[in-house]
Amino acid sequence: MSSNYNHSTFFLALLSTLLFFHFLVIQTNSQSPPPSPPPPAANATTPVSASSVCQSTQYPGYCKNVLQSDNQTANVYEYGRFSFKRSISQAKKFLKLLTKYIKKSHKFNFTPSVVGALQDCQFLAQLNLDYLTTSFHSVNSTNDKTISLTKADDVQTLLSGILTNQQTCIDGLKSAQSSGPIQSTLNSPILNDTKLYSVALTLFNKAWAPRIKKTKKPHFQTGRRSPFQGPRLPVLKMSKPSNDLPLPNIRILDDGGGDREDEDDQDVLISDVVTVSLDGSGNFTAVNDAVSAAPNNTDGSEGYFLIYVMSGVYEENVAIDKKKKFIMMIGDGINQTVITGNRSVVDNFTTFNSATFGKFSSFTFFC
Repeated sequence: MSSNYNHSTFFLALLSTLLFFHFLVIQTNSQSPPPSPPPPAANATTPVSASSVCQSTQYPGYCKNVLQSDNQTANVYEYGRFSFKRSISQAKKFLKLLTKYIKKSHKFNFTPSVVGALQDCQFLAQLNLDYLTTSFHSVNSTNDKTISLTKADDVQTLLSGILTNQQTCIDGLKSAQSSGPIQSTLNSPILNDTKLYSVALTLFNKAWAPRIKKTKKPHFQTGRRSPFQGPRLPVLKMSKPSNDLPLPNIRILDDGGGDREDEDDQDVLISDVVTVSLDGSGNFTAVNDAVSAAPNNTDGSEGYFLIYVMSGVYEENVAIDKKKKFIMMIGDGINQTVITGNRSVVDNFTTFNSATFGKFSSFTFFC
């Protein structure tokens, strides 16, 4: 038990460090202007060749083959929308292909590990399709102009998540040591689709993402600000008056229906707070129960649903459904709040499903 505990606490310490630097790097990169960005109003609406617009992508040759049609020209917005439509079409085809293989797994004599890897890929492919559809609605509902900073950040998060899901699928198939026809059949669409999604992300940034000057301080009018916009967590503030404050070990300011003198537009709004405690003194005794209590498909306008996990060792695998958006989870610190699962590849769980945290929502943060 002691060795398992030490292993779990070390893993959570490492995970916390990686998450912190992951979001810090994302913010640092997002504040760095892209190389030689064109003026958004002029170049994005000017007809250009596919060859020209593809030069800024990671895969210019592949991009040109996808976008080029009878040597006609279009503007960046039109190319961008086309890349989203093609991405959705390809995502549907790949999902259909995976479903076919899973249904015929007995015929192909797939091992349980291969079937598990295919099911993981199927789940991720459905997520990708959802993310692409949501992203396309965001860009298709606008005229040829940039969208809000908040919406742009959401779309960038979704498209980046798609690329991560693609790599997770590849890694799972490799771990399952799948070979033969399935390996050769799936590798090509996975790699080509990954290139296509990368092109869509680049064109989105080129056309719709707002150009924010490096020195300009962004103003957040909703609670949708990422808690990881800098090296420290910002002030947490309730978006509406609450009678349940304060909480032990964390400070949340009550809105109280009025303005604070030191109020900062960088404050992160909290819509609701629930607590998890093993001794029953909180709202829940299990983290999964607290996650289930979070509202579905929120837009973040009223802030994050905060789950405060008090000190203790929670032996559970936490799965956060894609409908659970804008959740923030805070513990009492490293070696104080420990969440440890007991799934492993040895017990016939895939690497994907053996994770202590399964986070399928794009707008969830752990502190």
